[in-house]
Amino acid sequence: MINVTQFVKPDSLPSALEELNREGSIALAGGTSLSLSKSKKYTKVVNLSNLTELKKIETKNNRLEIGAMVSMTQLAEVEDSPFPILRKTASSIYSTAIRNMTTVGGEIAKGVYWVDLPVTLLALDTQVLLQNSSSSRTVALSEIYNSHPSKFINSNELITKIFIPLQKSTSSFHKFTKTQVDYVLASAAGKAVKDGNIIKQINLSIGGVTPLPCLLPQVSSQLVGKKITDEIIEEVSTECCKEIKFKPDFRASTEYQKSLIKVMISRVLQDLQS
Repeated sequence: MINVTQFVKPDSLPSALEELNREGSIALAGGTSLSLSKSKKYTKVVNLSNLTELKKIETKNNRLEIGAMVSMTQLAEVEDSPFPILRKTASSIYSTAIRNMTTVGGEIAKGVYWVDLPVTLLALDTQVLLQNSSSSRTVALSEIYNSHPSKFINSNELITKIFIPLQKSTSSFHKFTKTQVDYVLASAAGKAVKDGNIIKQINLSIGGVTPLPCLLPQVSSQLVGKKITDEIIEEVSTECCKEIKFKPDFRASTEYQKSLIKVMISRVLQDLQS
């Protein structure tokens, strides 16, 4: 960031979007990624910390709306959340200091393998609101992650909110790291809508072992219309590895990654079984 010559701190979202519409501008949310940037193309930093409208968590129109500037600490402290999985995921992220800084929008926009929140958000069918100074669009998080956030989100667009549909469901998240503050080695999340014990709809997602968090549509579809049993858990946790394109990781061999994912998926399915 050695070419930055301007630092602005707008007091409203429209003002922030106008600033971001100017060439060479970049948004500053929590700063955990931007502070490490070596890019020379940005000359202006737009600090979003005054945008209180992006720090709200509300239930509207049969969905949970979460502002992009909500921190992991704030998300982890929500009482009576319709999705306890969000509290569990947020509270497991990095250290207390990093949770205080990291934002929902930042976790989505990073586009790196070690993020945890997008794994859970993918399982929850999350939609993302992207805005610029003249227009807006709402897209599925899975669509953003089909390529890369930096390729999908235009340079003048800002993630302002996410929407999670409210429905009676069961969800779960599990991850494995060597230490509390280490980058994740493997993670998995799931959400199931059931009719009694029978799966009507299910999403399984994984992270840590692929370049970006991703859904597992093939193995998920195989569970629809079935009851989750110990035999099904063993079958699916093994089968899912065939759907995953594992990334190289100096910390873990591919075989070790497969073993970890099998355990993470098994734990998620065990939770969804109850």
